[in-house]
Amino acid sequence: MVTDPAPAGFAVAVDDRRCVVRYRTTGMRTLGCFAAVWLGVWAIGVGLSSYRVVVDGRGDAGFLLWLGFAWGVEVVSIALVLWYFRAVTEFRFEPARLVVEQSLWRLRRLRVIPAADVRAVEQVKDGVEGDDSFPSWGLVLVLAAGRVTLLAWQPADKSAWLGPVVARWAGVSYVPAAVRP
Repeated sequence: MVTDPAPAGFAVAVDDRRCVVRYRTTGMRTLGCFAAVWLGVWAIGVGLSSYRVVVDGRGDAGFLLWLGFAWGVEVVSIALVLWYFRAVTEFRFEPARLVVEQSLWRLRRLRVIPAADVRAVEQVKDGVEGDDSFPSWGLVLVLAAGRVTLLAWQPADKSAWLGPVVARWAGVSYVPAAVRP
């Protein structure tokens, strides 16, 4: 099933019953730098605002409500960035189904996709068209009843490699994105 060498971020293991492909986001350095700067600046702003409330004792109810919202945005943003850059996605290709499991520490997200439901595999550009600061592509399974995203917001080479692997497993066509970097 896997014939081409895997790009950075992928690890492939094959045994008698199945093929397992593990992936962690690589190659999105610009996005990572942006996220680090944005989260750092946001944390400094929220920290200074909290300092103002704690040390100076200033802050009305509206300001305290805003401060709670700002801390919530910081925590959720950090969680999303950690999930994006540190979570591992494992694709277990079994004869009758594809098991996709994303995990980060004890958090897990599991999807089981029957092979008989897969109609096509498409590479899609999920970044903005034109001068995209963070160009990204995804990989989508077209199913009998809808679509399932396997990869999102990744460098083009990741979905270009995994797409044909999934298509060969399912015995369907692979449709690469029309616009390439």
